Amino acid sequence: FIAGMLTGKSLPHHAFTDFLWAVVCWAMLVILRLATLLLLMPLLNRAGRERVSARDVLVMTWGGLRGMVGLALAILVLEDRAGGALSEEDGHRCFFLVSMVA
Repeated sequence: FIAGMLTGKSLPHHAFTDFLWAVVCWAMLVILRLATLLLLMPLLNRAGRERVSARDVLVMTWGGLRGMVGLALAILVLEDRAGGALSEEDGHRCFFLVSMVA
Protein backbone atom coordinates (compact mmCIF):
# COMPACT_ATOMS: atom_id res chain seq x y z
CA PHE A 1 0.00 0.00 0.00
CA ILE A 2 2.72 2.48 1.01
CA ALA A 3 4.90 1.53 -1.95
CA GLY A 4 1.97 2.09 -4.31
CA MET A 5 1.33 5.54 -2.88
CA LEU A 6 5.01 6.49 -3.14
CA THR A 7 5.22 5.17 -6.70
CA GLY A 8 2.12 7.08 -7.77
CA LYS A 9 3.46 10.23 -6.15
CA SER A 10 6.79 9.96 -7.97
CA LEU A 11 5.53 9.04 -11.47
CA PRO A 12 4.98 12.59 -12.80
CA HIS A 13 8.49 13.65 -11.78
CA HIS A 14 10.39 11.23 -14.03
CA ALA A 15 11.54 11.79 -17.57
CA PHE A 16 10.67 9.51 -20.46
CA THR A 17 14.20 8.09 -20.37
CA ASP A 18 13.56 6.81 -16.84
CA PHE A 19 10.60 4.81 -18.18
CA LEU A 20 12.81 3.42 -20.95
CA TRP A 21 15.44 2.42 -18.38
CA ALA A 22 12.71 0.67 -16.39
CA VAL A 23 11.77 -1.42 -19.43
CA VAL A 24 15.45 -2.22 -20.12
CA CYS A 25 16.02 -3.23 -16.48
CA TRP A 26 12.95 -5.46 -16.47
CA ALA A 27 13.97 -7.18 -19.72
CA MET A 28 17.54 -7.73 -18.54
CA LEU A 29 16.38 -9.20 -15.24
CA VAL A 30 14.09 -11.66 -17.01
CA ILE A 31 16.85 -12.68 -19.44
CA LEU A 32 19.41 -13.12 -16.64
CA ARG A 33 16.95 -15.13 -14.57
CA LEU A 34 16.21 -17.41 -17.53
CA ALA A 35 19.91 -17.90 -18.36
CA THR A 36 20.74 -18.70 -14.74
CA LEU A 37 17.96 -21.25 -14.43
CA LEU A 38 18.87 -22.89 -17.73
CA LEU A 39 22.51 -23.18 -16.64
CA LEU A 40 21.48 -24.63 -13.27
CA MET A 41 18.83 -26.96 -14.71
CA PRO A 42 21.08 -30.07 -14.65
CA LEU A 43 21.99 -29.39 -11.02
CA LEU A 44 18.35 -28.83 -10.11
CA ASN A 45 17.43 -32.13 -11.77
CA ARG A 46 20.06 -34.03 -9.76
CA ALA A 47 19.16 -32.38 -6.46
CA GLY A 48 15.47 -33.26 -6.29
CA ARG A 49 13.23 -36.25 -6.75
CA GLU A 50 11.26 -34.68 -9.58
CA ARG A 51 12.79 -33.42 -12.79
CA VAL A 52 12.66 -29.73 -13.60
CA SER A 53 11.05 -29.22 -17.00
CA ALA A 54 11.40 -26.32 -19.40
CA ARG A 55 7.88 -25.28 -18.36
CA ASP A 56 9.04 -25.16 -14.71
CA VAL A 57 12.00 -23.00 -15.71
CA LEU A 58 9.68 -20.56 -17.48
CA VAL A 59 7.43 -20.33 -14.43
CA MET A 60 10.44 -19.74 -12.14
CA THR A 61 11.79 -17.14 -14.57
CA TRP A 62 8.52 -15.23 -14.56
CA GLY A 63 8.11 -15.55 -10.77
CA GLY A 64 11.45 -14.12 -9.67
CA LEU A 65 11.92 -11.75 -6.73
CA ARG A 66 9.09 -9.30 -6.96
CA GLY A 67 6.96 -7.38 -4.62
CA MET A 68 7.30 -6.57 -0.99
CA VAL A 69 10.96 -7.36 -0.22
CA GLY A 70 12.39 -5.40 -3.13
CA LEU A 71 10.02 -2.50 -2.58
CA ALA A 72 10.82 -2.37 1.15
CA LEU A 73 14.53 -2.15 0.34
CA ALA A 74 13.88 0.54 -2.26
CA ILE A 75 11.89 2.56 0.29
CA LEU A 76 14.88 2.34 2.65
CA VAL A 77 17.16 3.66 -0.09
CA LEU A 78 14.67 6.43 -0.84
CA GLU A 79 14.47 7.51 2.80
CA ASP A 80 18.09 7.03 3.92
CA ARG A 81 19.96 7.55 0.62
CA ALA A 82 22.97 5.60 1.96
CA GLY A 83 23.45 7.99 4.83
CA GLY A 84 23.36 10.98 2.50
CA ALA A 85 25.82 9.57 -0.06
CA LEU A 86 23.12 9.53 -2.75
CA SER A 87 21.39 12.63 -3.99
CA GLU A 88 17.66 12.95 -3.50
CA GLU A 89 17.17 12.58 -7.27
CA ASP A 90 19.16 9.32 -7.31
CA GLY A 91 17.16 7.99 -4.36
CA HIS A 92 13.91 8.71 -6.20
CA ARG A 93 15.25 7.16 -9.41
CA CYS A 94 16.31 3.98 -7.55
CA PHE A 95 12.87 3.66 -5.96
CA PHE A 96 11.19 4.33 -9.31
CA LEU A 97 13.16 1.64 -11.15
CA VAL A 98 12.58 -0.95 -8.44
CA SER A 99 8.86 -0.16 -8.29
CA MET A 100 8.55 -0.44 -12.08
CA VAL A 101 10.35 -3.81 -12.11
CA ALA A 102 8.38 -5.15 -9.14
